[in-house]
Amino acid sequence: MSWYDNAWLRRQSITVDTIGGGGTVDITIAVPVDWDQFWNEINQTDGRDIRICDADGRTLLTYNLESFSLATRTLIIEVDAYAAPGLGMCQIWIYWNKCT
Repeated sequence: MSWYDNAWLRRQSITVDTIGGGGTVDITIAVPVDWDQFWNEINQTDGRDIRICDADGRTLLTYNLESFSLATRTLIIEVDAYAAPGLGMCQIWIYWNKCT
């Protein structure tokens, strides 16, 4: 499995349900408030050190950080027009904790 960039120290796979997607789907990801490993290692207060990649672990997806607040541990990620590899469950990757 490829790594997006060696500057990003952490990653976690996210399982996405693409059933009924019909080729491309919009994905909404809510990052849990109690995911301490993630929240304690965000280096930028505006979320600049977060990346979302395709199942290959390397290809950057088109996404927006919605409702991001480090102080309240709120993050909704919107992935637009994800080209699902097939109908069913697939994985994408979230990267964080970029070395500066």
